[in-house]
Amino acid sequence: MISICIPVYNTDITNLVVELKKQLSASFAVFEILILDDASTITVKLESFPELRLLKNEQNQGRHKSRIILASKAAFENILFLDADVFPASGSFIKTYLNHCASNYDFIYGGVLYQKNPPEDNKILRWKYGRQHESRSVANRRKDFYQSLISMGFMVKKEVFINLRIDNNFNYYGQDIYISYLIQKGNYRITHIDNPVIHLGLEDNCKYLNKIYESLKFTWLLESKKLIPEDFRPVQRAVLILEKFYLKTIFLSVMRLFKKPIENNLLSSRPNMILLDLNKLYFYTSLKKSI
Repeated sequence: MISICIPVYNTDITNLVVELKKQLSASFAVFEILILDDASTITVKLESFPELRLLKNEQNQGRHKSRIILASKAAFENILFLDADVFPASGSFIKTYLNHCASNYDFIYGGVLYQKNPPEDNKILRWKYGRQHESRSVANRRKDFYQSLISMGFMVKKEVFINLRIDNNFNYYGQDIYISYLIQKGNYRITHIDNPVIHLGLEDNCKYLNKIYESLKFTWLLESKKLIPEDFRPVQRAVLILEKFYLKTIFLSVMRLFKKPIENNLLSSRPNMILLDLNKLYFYTSLKKSI
């Protein structure tokens, strides 16, 4: 028995739902599909069938609050969370997750892929970052069990997810940071399997760069409130190294000279991922410097 839970905002998920229904029906599993429309400004069109329930937020709550609502409404113990802009990479996607329903793991993460062919130039930053940093093999993800979890698609026990007690007041891009830490802190059992989704929803370069900044601001918020350690993320550890060797001021001064050219590169058709990492470090160091 499984509940498929999908928060959706202004996204056509017809193809995703049809594919899930096809795979679920072929598996002869007892299931439900819960869709939570997060106050979309366009009509969410769906194929209607008995196992589908469509819920709606009166006001936009954000993806993570929507997940909490979906978990509370789910009928079954095993919840498979999917983002609205993904698609199963395999025809046995559902079967693979169903095979893990009886396992002792609290979280089961199947991974994420990106299409091989590059998108249009104005969406290349998200695609390139995803392929280099998020599309990781099972062996690679298992080296960093917690921080390699990306919430585009994962299965979790209903009670476990509810008991994470994630602060509902946070509505920032980058929630996976907080979720990963709570999973680690709670010593929840997590496993990584080879059962990815394909991430199709690529933002344009400018929007994604702003999302990266928002994620870094959220990391700093969590750190400043002592909700995560100061060395939980790689960018935090890099700042600590700068501080240890008294290089923070020099680094900020040098990077300030190149900030505009670096951003121009990141918004171009050939963004450099090393420059992106330097830019993230500069932005986070600036946040801490402003205290």
